[in-house]
Amino acid sequence: MTQGDAAETGAGESQAKSAGPLPWRWQFYVAALLIVAFIVLTVCMLRWANATDDVWKNRVFVFSSVQSIVFTAVGWIFGREVNRAQADSARKDADQARDEANKKSELADQKASEAADERAKGMRLAGAVETLGAGTAEPDGRGHDTGFQGDSAGFPAQLASLRDLARRLYD
Repeated sequence: MTQGDAAETGAGESQAKSAGPLPWRWQFYVAALLIVAFIVLTVCMLRWANATDDVWKNRVFVFSSVQSIVFTAVGWIFGREVNRAQADSARKDADQARDEANKKSELADQKASEAADERAKGMRLAGAVETLGAGTAEPDGRGHDTGFQGDSAGFPAQLASLRDLARRLYD
């Protein structure tokens, strides 16, 4: 991790810490307010329990609708926070995996570049060996005596084997 990465991580954590508590408190207060309102409605329903059956059925119908809305809202608020923590963890894991993949890709590109450089060096070596062998031949195609045993084309056998070795290694 570089200093820049550490600085970015530190800045991100401080922003998350400063921005994190405020929404959580707001959501907590909303959930608490909904629960208190529901408790007040429940107490009112109990106080109005001496109504006729038709009135009571209507109140229970409204009460059950409010109950569904309150429980859904409270569940959404708390469930959202639980899922947010899991999503943040998954996002961090995905970022880490992406960074590792990028590093591996860069390493593979570097290795491919090195391999291409080595192949070019080998081809230059093979070309130099061929040029050296061509310089030992006489104009009439016969090799002059350089102390090497030449092949039929006037190319010394040792240089031919060097040329072949370079081609095998780098082709």
